[in-house]
Amino acid sequence: MITAPIEHVEAEPTTAWWWLRQILSWSALMLVLLLLVVAVLIPWVSGATPYTVLTSSMRPTYPPGTLIVVRSVDPRKLAVGTAITYQIESGKPGVVTHRIIAIRDDGRGERRFITQGDNNNAPDKEPVRSVQVRGAVWYSVPYLGYLNNWTTGSRRSIAIYLLAGALFVYALYMFVGSSRSRRAVAGIERAGTERAETAPVEVVPVRPQLRRPPARAGVGRRYDCETEYWPEYRFAHHEDPEAPR
Repeated sequence: MITAPIEHVEAEPTTAWWWLRQILSWSALMLVLLLLVVAVLIPWVSGATPYTVLTSSMRPTYPPGTLIVVRSVDPRKLAVGTAITYQIESGKPGVVTHRIIAIRDDGRGERRFITQGDNNNAPDKEPVRSVQVRGAVWYSVPYLGYLNNWTTGSRRSIAIYLLAGALFVYALYMFVGSSRSRRAVAGIERAGTERAETAPVEVVPVRPQLRRPPARAGVGRRYDCETEYWPEYRFAHHEDPEAPR
């Protein structure tokens, strides 16, 4: 079977602007998802608590606006150099995040932690008791704390639901658009194949190559365009008496 070549047709022109738009869209989606996972999902699944650094006492490690995620830890496993979050007064909500610079025993089997901010010149006035420790810093994200401060209480729940809904709608839109593009390309190629299989094929006659008969002495050849053959004819030899011998 003779078929014509299929012309490739794209559903949408893949120009430089198209590629840039796709890259920016997917990058924005991935960034928002990453922030949502880091700031909300991981702390919620692991039982950790996110806090926002408000002062500069822990510069340059945790500058103001940094989101720190604090995970509960056994006070007996804390060591010098660990950044901990502790209650300023036991039982009250106010907390501070400073680094342990020394550990002491009060003689009754209770550990006391001497803490100091990285940007402070002196240790904190009072040692930190084990019951005051809320946990150790697990990880931190710069500047994300400002968003954490804004999304507090009911606003946090509303923002999470809105963001999750927007991400779901956007992901559905991208999936449907990609699926439609693939179906369009497949339909175009299928239609091209069907047209090529049903299209009439033009047959061009080719004249056969005629073989000339071998020349023989005293026999000349003349081509007859009407009958397409080479008839033989004889001719007489005429000698020129003045021709050199």
